[in-house]
Amino acid sequence: LDSLRLALRHPSLFPHLRHAAPSRILSEGEWSSEAPRCSWTLIEGDFLQNIHKAPVPDAIYYDPFSLHTDSELWSLGAFRRLFKCCEMHRTILFTYSASTQVRSALLAAGFYVGKGAPSGPKTETTVALSAFPDGSAGIELLGPDWLERWKRSDSRVSPGSSNEERAEIESRVLSHQQFTG
Repeated sequence: LDSLRLALRHPSLFPHLRHAAPSRILSEGEWSSEAPRCSWTLIEGDFLQNIHKAPVPDAIYYDPFSLHTDSELWSLGAFRRLFKCCEMHRTILFTYSASTQVRSALLAAGFYVGKGAPSGPKTETTVALSAFPDGSAGIELLGPDWLERWKRSDSRVSPGSSNEERAEIESRVLSHQQFTG
């Protein structure tokens, strides 16, 4: 939280922090608003160790450092833990990554995965849903064309994956309801 504290000491440099929420989150551990209805809860510590302490979210903005810097947070194990926390709820996850490895891990964990909106130089990002979209979500799920490219890809799983994990990811992606109907 040091970077947030530092940014809050220099509000002239960070216009998006000129709001009551960031300071209140740091001082009280939470902030909420009625209009629009939104709440933030701060849970300090390691994400993967504390994920079960958080209320089940409606939306997740998943933005850890890159796949190469924080590979554990982009792994099948991390996405499984995240899915387990929200599988009984309609949760939507947004991430800037459009990596085949990340999308494969999300699918293998149980998420339905679709194409996200462009962001900066990226023409596509990723959206993942804990439950099959009811049609009103407006999400274009990855389809047979993506699956065919995935089958030909050398990047289906992260390079450090064991043979067991590689086989599991491949099996779970191929048998995912998103592609089998």
